Amino acid sequence: VSTQSTGRLRKTYAMSYNPLNYLTYKWEDVEDVGVLIVKVIKCIDLPETDNIIGTSDPFCFIEVENTRVRTPTMYKTHDPVWNKQFKFNIKDIHSTLNIRVFDEEKNKYNFLGCVKLPILEAHVIHRCLLKDRKLERVGYGEIFLETELVYNPFKAAIKTLLPREENLMYEEPKFKRNLFMQNFKRVYTLATVALSLGLSIQRIYNWENKAKSAIALMLYILLVVTFELYMVPMFAAIVIIYEFLARWVGFKTFETWILNADQQDIASKDDDPDDGEDFSLTAKMKMVMGVCQTVQNSLDLVASYCERVKNVFNWTIPFLSFMAATALISGTILLYFIPLRWLVLCWGINKLTVKLRNPEYEENQEVLNFLSRLPSDVELNQMRIISKESSKRKDRHGICQKSRRHK
Repeated sequence: VSTQSTGRLRKTYAMSYNPLNYLTYKWEDVEDVGVLIVKVIKCIDLPETDNIIGTSDPFCFIEVENTRVRTPTMYKTHDPVWNKQFKFNIKDIHSTLNIRVFDEEKNKYNFLGCVKLPILEAHVIHRCLLKDRKLERVGYGEIFLETELVYNPFKAAIKTLLPREENLMYEEPKFKRNLFMQNFKRVYTLATVALSLGLSIQRIYNWENKAKSAIALMLYILLVVTFELYMVPMFAAIVIIYEFLARWVGFKTFETWILNADQQDIASKDDDPDDGEDFSLTAKMKMVMGVCQTVQNSLDLVASYCERVKNVFNWTIPFLSFMAATALISGTILLYFIPLRWLVLCWGINKLTVKLRNPEYEENQEVLNFLSRLPSDVELNQMRIISKESSKRKDRHGICQKSRRHK
């Protein structure tokens, strides 16, 4: 695009993407939702790649969705100045602006740094520290950008509900230990939040704080008695609005309410690199093996319970299948004559007050206990009785197959 200021270009494109021009539309007509103008101004303090001269020959790749452009190469400098503007037609405002800086050589490009910015925040002058190739750590040098986004909110909202365009420049990551551990920690963090919520509910269930448990009981009764289906999206909207206000006003977020201080201290200790932990190759291998074992056992647990549910309907254990059929028929009769609201109310009151009525009561999970009595497919195969005749037939069948392969 021309070298005029991004402010003038914004006025030029503002009329083209005016929301009032798109009050009537067709879903198939939604293509470009706006325009992104990127001005790459300069970089400073880039690392040296030429050991003899002590300089670099930098240039930039600018990528938005499936479009890539590049700046000219500035030779023999640490602080290149480009002042080049580029225009991108945006099909999805939830895409990202990716800029990678390289040093040009005869046969290859040396990576110097990169930045990644969401397009929706592309309306200011950015001064960004360059990051490493994985976008995890700060590298060397800074880049100066001036960006401006003009888009039609109606078309952008419609495009959000349509299938996302495939990123043709995306490369599927290969298996790496560090990436595997990073993803495991992400899942572990989410599991920690869920566990903290479960512990909070367990403390209410155990009546450790009678005031909180009494309030929870009254709220439960009020919710079940007055519940209507429209309250589900209403509560979700309340949570989103509260999180928005919490970040602007300074309230505590729901995650902060759920996580207690003890678990935060434990997490901070685990993340401390100076805790004297052994990071030798043997320790890393043991850590990876421990994670793999945890994943293996979790997959086995999920698969086993799914197979047990299937075996209920297959009459693998007739006694247990008969129990399940009797319970389901009884539940059908109860639901036919008694509204679900009152059954849930009675069940919840019983669960929340059982510890108050009997402090020595041990918690019982009836459904999980029932499923634990059913064998999984692996256990069924292990318990399968093999007679001598069937074993001989199997051996003969194996010998015939081997002879056929040999021929």
